[in-house]
Amino acid sequence: MNAIDTKQEILDAVDANFDAQLATTRDFVAIPSTRGTEGPCQYMIGDLLRQRGYEH
Repeated sequence: MNAIDTKQEILDAVDANFDAQLATTRDFVAIPSTRGTEGPCQYMIGDLLRQRGYEH
């Protein structure tokens, strides 16, 4: 695979997942997270990472 193929693969993945990423971003920014109350945002990101197979 060359650099042009890799670039196209990345662009295709971004296009294929754009709506899901946009929805995740909307959900994330809808969570109130003023100083001292960041927990719900942290839990959301933690859940997303666990769903993708990351470990803590």
